Amino acid sequence: MSNWVAHNIHSEGVYESDLEKNGTVSFLRSEPSKVLHVMTAEQIMSQSVATVHEVESVDRLLHLLKYTRHNGFPVISKDTQRLEGLILRSQIIVMLHRRAFCDRRGKLLVAEEETTELQNALEHEMQTFHQRQGLWQRHAWSAKESLQRLEIEGEIMNGINESLRSLADYPEMSGPAGEPPGARLFLNFGPYMNQVPLSVRKECSAARAHSLFTAMGLRHLCVVNADNNVVGVITRKDLDHASGSGWWRQNRLNADSINNSGMPLLQSNANLGEIV
Repeated sequence: MSNWVAHNIHSEGVYESDLEKNGTVSFLRSEPSKVLHVMTAEQIMSQSVATVHEVESVDRLLHLLKYTRHNGFPVISKDTQRLEGLILRSQIIVMLHRRAFCDRRGKLLVAEEETTELQNALEHEMQTFHQRQGLWQRHAWSAKESLQRLEIEGEIMNGINESLRSLADYPEMSGPAGEPPGARLFLNFGPYMNQVPLSVRKECSAARAHSLFTAMGLRHLCVVNADNNVVGVITRKDLDHASGSGWWRQNRLNADSINNSGMPLLQSNANLGEIV
């Protein structure tokens, strides 16, 4: 009898049921819901994508960290929206903290003999970021107050100020009058970004995107057009909301994406772009 109940009435484990009931985690089912089979990646993706260039100004990066909760940022080419890679929020924070600043051409401001040492230190800190900041606080650094919660905001700002004071040694980096000081400092993501991030075409089935997430443990999936230009990003939240209502739906996560008829809304929702 217990075997029949498990297979036909409630096949989910206690852990999965608690995650769904908790309502703070976008938990994907092992199999995509039926509605995802008739939807495309373009219908469920978030179109409000925050992208960065391979060499990006510190001023804009600080703005992104303060006003977005994205965990990952697609890296695009300088003149187009063509996908070049993906950089994580934690990697940006580490680079700011370690003052890995460069000029507009991507050349590090540190002495040449210190370049290799800095790159090795950056790679180590990027790999151990969550362990050092607390494994159970992984949600904190994607919040709006991530820098404050990690208690490194002061160190980052002090490092930026010290680097700005040293710009007198680099006359070629002097900016126009009225330009924000942080606009004269840059980070070069080339050596550290994921240069081959997984992506799907906008015509791809939403069910296939769901399978990629569950099979490979993804947190975000870039959506591109025929020219490989970034047109959107899919996250677990997007898939969870698009899955619609069902017997498993116990929490409030899907409330905003379900209309009165019980079918998922297809229009873009900027809030779904928040990467968790």
